[in-house]
Amino acid sequence: MLIGLIGGLVLGIGLLRRGFRPRATAVLLLLWLPLFFVLSGLIAAGAALLPMLWAFGVAGWSLATAPEGALEPVRV
Repeated sequence: MLIGLIGGLVLGIGLLRRGFRPRATAVLLLLWLPLFFVLSGLIAAGAALLPMLWAFGVAGWSLATAPEGALEPVRV
C-alpha cells in the first residue's frame, strides 16, 4: 500500500507537469495520500482506494472516448 501511495503521488506530479488531460486524474492521484488517512479513518480501509480507482477510471474513459487521431504520441 505504501508503494502504491508513493507511486501515485509521483505519477500525479508527473502527469500535472506534462499537461495530461483530464487533469482530474492527476489531481485525484495527488490527493490520494491525504484522502487515504481521512477515508480510512472515517469509513473503512477499503474506501481509501476510491480516489485512485476514480483517477484511473477518468483516464480510461477519456482514452476510450477520444476522437480518432487525438491519441498521437507526444514527441519530446
